Amino acid sequence: MLHAVDPTALASPHLAPPSDHVIFNHPHLGLADLHDTPTHTRRHRVLIAHYLASAAVALCDGGRVRLTLCGNQPRAWSIERHCSRVGLPPPALV
Repeated sequence: MLHAVDPTALASPHLAPPSDHVIFNHPHLGLADLHDTPTHTRRHRVLIAHYLASAAVALCDGGRVRLTLCGNQPRAWSIERHCSRVGLPPPALV
């Protein structure tokens, strides 16, 4: 298990070889733009898109990406679209 890793650069040479699981629990860029909903949403969509693209490269065959979100974040941050774009299966929302 690795901590304090840039979630957008998981295929970096100094990290472990391909992983069985890549987990990002409750990603958030802070509250500075919380009242500017379009900007807040756009920034998080970009973060998630980069994380999913990075995680897809860092996975071993049969590996799984985990992303813990809450409320309407999966829809607002376009999780299904981003997964599809990088070849990951659609997320299981719980």
